[in-house]
Amino acid sequence: MSRKKIIFAGELLNLFAMKQKKKRTQVQIHFRAWSRKKYAVFASLKKIIKVGVLSASYSILVMPGKASAQNTAEVNTQNASYELEDVVVTAERTPVEVQQTTRVVQVITRTDIERAGVQTVNDLLRYVSGLDLRQRGPLGMQADVSINGGSYEQTLILLNGVNINDPQTGHHNLNLPIDIESIERIEVLQGPAAISFGTNAYNGVINIITGNGNKNHIRASYALGQFGYNRQALNASNSPGKNFHHFVSISRAVSDGYINNTDFKNTTFFYQAGYHSKAGRIDFQSSY
Repeated sequence: MSRKKIIFAGELLNLFAMKQKKKRTQVQIHFRAWSRKKYAVFASLKKIIKVGVLSASYSILVMPGKASAQNTAEVNTQNASYELEDVVVTAERTPVEVQQTTRVVQVITRTDIERAGVQTVNDLLRYVSGLDLRQRGPLGMQADVSINGGSYEQTLILLNGVNINDPQTGHHNLNLPIDIESIERIEVLQGPAAISFGTNAYNGVINIITGNGNKNHIRASYALGQFGYNRQALNASNSPGKNFHHFVSISRAVSDGYINNTDFKNTTFFYQAGYHSKAGRIDFQSSY
């Protein structure tokens, strides 16, 4: 073979090798996940690895302009406004409306009590979130309540604004001298209130408000049940004058119990009187 043919064949081989190399350098591989094979690293040699793709998007905001008079239609709407009754919260040192208080306050009205269909204050307070009730006796006896995970001593119980917590033990703070028929509403103030009510109100306050003595009424109830259960309740209010009122409540509940040591007998008595004038007010209450 002549020397020229050898040189020409060599150039063809070089040209073919360059084309093959060019083809190999243009290979792209979309990276998704590394393989756990031993040859995974060598499989990427002399290849272009595309790790990610930058994507972009755009949006077109069309702003409506003025429509012509032929394409517009006037719609007349009437704004209806309704006025709701103001709820005055007395769990504060200064009575304020519930919209103006900065604390979490839940109010249970007399209508809510009648709709609940419960027999004790304990059962009624179970509807309030954040309250933990522990009852060790039947019909709400020997019961404790705490707010937001605090202890029983850190929850203040008020009866018409008067502290009725046990100053010695702090337990059984729901042993109330009134029955549920005598309650007009309950205000539950959640959160620290020690600055207003003292150390017992570290986690909250429960203010139980009895019937309004400014209205003349008599309410009686009677209930019977199994195991000798018998309950009577009577409460009445009277307002002999414009500035003077009375409220009295009496209740009695007995039961033989469904097993030994579950029998009970509970009698309560509560009396409240008040005098209001421009000069001030005097309130008196007594319970048993």
